[in-house]
Parts: sequence; structure tokens; C-alpha cells
Amino acid sequence: MVQQGTTGRPVVLLHGLASLADEIFHPLAEPLVDAGFRVTAIDRPGYGGSEAASSGAMGPDAQARALERTLARLRVRDAIVIAHSAGAAPALHLARRGGDRVAGLVLISPFCRPTRPRAALGLRAATAPIIGPSIRRLLPTVAPTLGRSMVRAALHRGQAMPDPRAFPWRRMAQPSAVSAMAAELRGFNADMIGLRTQLKRLSIPTLVLMDPDDRVIDSKAHARWLDSRLPTCAVRSIPAGHLMHHFEPAAVLDAVVSVDVAIQVGMRRIA
Repeated sequence: MVQQGTTGRPVVLLHGLASLADEIFHPLAEPLVDAGFRVTAIDRPGYGGSEAASSGAMGPDAQARALERTLARLRVRDAIVIAHSAGAAPALHLARRGGDRVAGLVLISPFCRPTRPRAALGLRAATAPIIGPSIRRLLPTVAPTLGRSMVRAALHRGQAMPDPRAFPWRRMAQPSAVSAMAAELRGFNADMIGLRTQLKRLSIPTLVLMDPDDRVIDSKAHARWLDSRLPTCAVRSIPAGHLMHHFEPAAVLDAVVSVDVAIQVGMRRIA
């Protein structure tokens, strides 16, 4: 967990799959704090310095329960949650749980629609009973090379590599994180299928930032899934790729300000 700022509405940052709090915090903390917000980035359960969800399950719902306990311990209320990619799934479950923890959502390149699982042979091997432990011990050594290759594959033509200080590759690939990633994916579809009808009862302002030409996920399908089920959802198209928070932090800040204003005036949906 990393924090910056002492006053203003709390903004909670949730990272995506195979990432850490540091990665989403690095490009967003300074502009958010300069705009008057108080920023907390949390390692989702099982990643970084966080323990796995106490139930033993790692689907979005179990993660949301663990995150709710963390926010209660930090005395965070009426927060705007910014969630990237797969982090959007526990963010939605957290908001669905109600209470006064979450007042609004900004979902960046959200991965939330139930999706046919990929083969993910590397991840399967890394979590296999016999060879898995050896592979997990090796991964931090090769993580910088693999990580940079994965980021390059996500970039649009002409985009430079993001600031390398945002990517502590070896910590991102620590054995516990690899296990968390596999467990998260195993529980993903069942939890998001269960959330489908409940989204209609979610009444907090929500902004989705997506790039129709996202090279990592089918962003249009995920945005449509949200827009058709969540009555308070609005969608903005930002041509900045899957990692848009690194390339367009000003657009993310603008979305947070829009959600903050909507909360203050009691507006459920942002035009």
C-alpha cells in the first residue's frame, strides 16, 4: 500500500492483473494530490504486500470483502475508486456491497464481463503441483524481460515505454503474486456472472475509460456489458491503449473530477 496527500476526498487505486499498487500509483498520485484528493493505492489480495483473501478464494467477491476490511481499517469513506483492467471486477463487487466506503467509480480499460478463459499455458505451468514451485522461484529472475515484452505488446504505434520506475518487475512476479493471479482467474467468471443482475441496483456515478483499439482486451465488449447493466454508467473513449493511465493521466484526473462533482450534487449518471 502506498499513500499520498492528507486532505480532500479519498481516492483508492486498484491495480490490474499481475501488477502492484506502485504501478497505478506512479502516474496518478501526483496529479490527483495536486487537484486536492487524498490517494491510497492498495495491493489487491495476494499481490505485493497483501495476504490472499482470508476465505481462501480469490475471485472478485472475496477480494472485495478483503478490500472492504482494509478500507474500514484505514477509515476510508465516500471514496472514488479508480480500478484498472481486472481490478474493475473487485471494484464493482466492493461498490455492490453498499455502505459508505465507495461513492463513485472510475474504471480504466475494465475487464469485467464473463470471458472464455485463455489457455494461459505459462500460468498453468507456474501453478502446477510438481513443476510449479520451481517455475515460480525462477520467474522473478526473468520478470524484467518478460514484463517489458508484455508491455510493448500492449502499446499503440508511436507510444514509448512507460516510466520504468512504475514497474518493479521482480516484486510483481514474486511466487505469491503468481499464485494469486491464477486463483483470481479461476474465480472470475462465476463471480461476474453472479453480479450481472445486481448491477442494476448500483446507484453511484461510474465513468468507464476505454480505447476501442485496446490491444490487450476487447474493450468494446466489456464497456457494452457494463453500459447495458449499470444504469449509472457513462463511457468515454480515450485513444491511449490499455495502459492509458500512464499516457493520459490528465484524462483520468478529469474523470475523477467529473465523478466528484456528480457525487457532490447528487447526480447519478454523468453526461
